[in-house]
Amino acid sequence: MTTDAKPKRGPPFKPEDERRIQRSIRLLPRHWDKIDAAGKAEFEALLERWKPKPQKPAE
Repeated sequence: MTTDAKPKRGPPFKPEDERRIQRSIRLLPRHWDKIDAAGKAEFEALLERWKPKPQKPAE
């Protein structure tokens, strides 16, 4: 038995801009219903197209 075996480490590392981050968010049931009906792919496509409104400077 050899002690030089490499440990398994799973899939290769992804670039920083492709890594997924797990977070928690609370939405109303009707919002979750829309997300569930649309599916993950459609929801992610919507997020990619979405452009937040620029914030107005404080006066």
